[in-house]
Amino acid sequence: MLNNDQIKLSICIPTYNRAPFLKEALESIIPQINESVEIVISDNCSEDNSQEIINMFKKTFKNITYFRFDQNMGPSLNFLNVIKLAKGEYCWFLGSDDRIELGGIDEVLNQIRSNPQVAGFTVNYFCYDFKFTKKIPSILYVQFIKDTFVSDLNTFAKTLFHGFGFISSCVIKKSLWDKIINEKPVSDFLKPYLNAYVHFYIIGNIFLENQRWLYISKCCVGWRSANDSFISEQGFKNRLKIDTIGYEALSATFFGRGTELYFLSLRRVASHYLIYHILGVKLHENIPLKELIKICGYPYNRYLCYWYRIFPLILAPCWSLKLLRYIFRFGKKLKFFS
Repeated sequence: MLNNDQIKLSICIPTYNRAPFLKEALESIIPQINESVEIVISDNCSEDNSQEIINMFKKTFKNITYFRFDQNMGPSLNFLNVIKLAKGEYCWFLGSDDRIELGGIDEVLNQIRSNPQVAGFTVNYFCYDFKFTKKIPSILYVQFIKDTFVSDLNTFAKTLFHGFGFISSCVIKKSLWDKIINEKPVSDFLKPYLNAYVHFYIIGNIFLENQRWLYISKCCVGWRSANDSFISEQGFKNRLKIDTIGYEALSATFFGRGTELYFLSLRRVASHYLIYHILGVKLHENIPLKELIKICGYPYNRYLCYWYRIFPLILAPCWSLKLLRYIFRFGKKLKFFS
């Protein structure tokens, strides 16, 4: 086992009931690891064979730290715990159903060594289908075409802000994470709107205090689509509220509600992120129209895209969306759509 001062990077995986995906994640990591990298797993009391799989990997790779809660503590405490257990100078969050692309670890380590002054990194990613068999188009969280330093609030609000929601793209300096943890009261991390985004709250505060961030344009992560654990656990309506309420509250915390940066940071949430979850609600859950309009209301209805993209989708009859879905799926089978 390595000494703490030898570990440059901790790959931190919070997990719950994702044994088959966790196995794939570990298989993508271990062949790339060198002596300066550790794996840390915090298990939120999984009821599957996650522990058995991890113990199997520990037989061949010793530098794995594994912790299992005796009961499910919710996402926030699991996210906090996995970083608490880490010994590396930097911590790279990884969703337990995602994977690290070949060469990804070397790229991040090289960037850490070349840029010791930065507070953290956002890494680019590939989007795959559920089975990781092919790449599919995706909404890029950050749209730089090359490695880019971000050191001002305007660029942060416009580009990085919404991307922090995807944990597998986040690499942070642990000492700065610990500083936020020690400065803020515990109650700050347990607010309901942070249930899926406590890491977002801490990383945002790290940027506000340091304003030194680097976007890595190389795709270092593979994101598995159509596998949102919050949808399976909480349903489509609550998943929609995680984004509408969570992003708005985080923006208000960082920039002040109603400010220019506040509206700038939420523009992309309004124009892209809400569509997928609204579709899920319309196709799978029958909730009153007024309730859906309220959930997706202010501040998102201040953007032009709300009125020509989101509001028509909200008003669309469920039967029409289900018919379009059927036509699309039928067309794919006949190879009308690629």
